[in-house]
Amino acid sequence: PDFWIESINHPAIIDEAQRIEGLTLSIKEFVDRQDEPGIHFILTGSASIGKAGLDGQDPLTRRHQRFTLYPLTQREIIGNDANLVDDLWNGTLNMQFEDDLTDTQLTTQLTVGGFPHYVNESILGHLGSIGNQIRADLKSVLGDTLLPDERLDQTIANAILNRLLTLPGDVLNMSSIGRILDCDNRTVERYVSIFNNRFLIRYLPNLKSLPQKQSFTRAKIHPVDVSFSIEALKGSGCDPIAERAMFGKILESYVVSQIVPDAQWATIPSDCYYWREAGKSPKEVDLVLMRNNEFVGIEVKAARNFSLDDFDGLRALAKDP
Repeated sequence: PDFWIESINHPAIIDEAQRIEGLTLSIKEFVDRQDEPGIHFILTGSASIGKAGLDGQDPLTRRHQRFTLYPLTQREIIGNDANLVDDLWNGTLNMQFEDDLTDTQLTTQLTVGGFPHYVNESILGHLGSIGNQIRADLKSVLGDTLLPDERLDQTIANAILNRLLTLPGDVLNMSSIGRILDCDNRTVERYVSIFNNRFLIRYLPNLKSLPQKQSFTRAKIHPVDVSFSIEALKGSGCDPIAERAMFGKILESYVVSQIVPDAQWATIPSDCYYWREAGKSPKEVDLVLMRNNEFVGIEVKAARNFSLDDFDGLRALAKDP
């Protein structure tokens, strides 16, 4: 693509950039010849952009910034340009805060999620069509080869993805999933990796397990958008809003989907984890932001009242060396 890169107008946006063989190497050579620094290209597409050149090394190393475009957060939807992660580090806590958000409004937010098309359908009053669109979108994503040389079995992919989506906020247990779906752990892990690369799920490593080397082992799995889980649960015969325990899991995933996307845009860079002790009755914190050796712990409760016991996980995290 060398000639094409030279001939188009700059700066340029190139969509589905991972599909163009040799593109990032051509861009590297173009950028290296420029006298002035600046933004010359915006490449959009899958997580594999830049990972197929120079024997697997990224040709754009030290020449680019990489961002993940997650679904919209609620702040983005309503036009609030403040960053939630920065607020968690620096904001002043309002201990008297009360919100007039009704159960119906919260249910709508969870059902709609953050993908722009679903949000627009909600604004237009087409709530009933969102579920059908979600099912069609998931089927389309699993039926397309988004990454070069990637192949998957749609039947296996659908089974594993549906299982993951009906367990929002659970710790990944590949043996359990494999046993239920009659497939081995390596197959489950491969498909979890595919779903992560296709932005269908996200995972949070256990901060307590670091610095042990882990990929998805004992990670918490969340849908990248809670609307996916709500639709999957409805399809399995569960009412995720009426069943309080499941509603709590959905709400936890929703809070994660509001905070994790802001971490990469924040002026205070933070890594995101959850924290969980080992043992039969482990204490846990749903989400932990970390920078240097400082932490912000976040516990999510789907209740109007709370007790001091609800802070056990946070207290244990504070004492963890």
